[in-house]
Amino acid sequence: LCGWIRALELCTGNIPDTSYIDLVKVLKEQKEFAESDVSTENGFLNIFDKGYQCTLAALKEGQKCWQPDFAQSDKQFSRDSTLHSAGVAVVRSGNERAVKTMKLSWQIRNGVVSPNQDLRIVADHWLAWGFQVNFMYSTVL
Repeated sequence: LCGWIRALELCTGNIPDTSYIDLVKVLKEQKEFAESDVSTENGFLNIFDKGYQCTLAALKEGQKCWQPDFAQSDKQFSRDSTLHSAGVAVVRSGNERAVKTMKLSWQIRNGVVSPNQDLRIVADHWLAWGFQVNFMYSTVL
């Protein structure tokens, strides 16, 4: 499933991104998948935006992280740092496009509009659209 968009469970309330990664146990699931995948010995490469504090957690699970470079406010990026950060931005933009497409669902866009609606149905719609988005566009390569 390398290169596929995968939606994770919805979490209600305000939750920081780093805590969300821990809560949904995505790193553990990826490790289990990689261990059972006989087609390759390569582990997962997680592409996080800057600010995520998941590098050590990913390394503990035998995975790698790719994040944009950081620079202090009074320093310029080097040529290599600029190219590295641009590469991360290109990959992350595909993820943002997928999330935007998932939010096109009327159910997800409007959320719960009646007290009789069940949050589990909204969560199921989210996961279904997260899978469906893989088939909505032509492949790039």
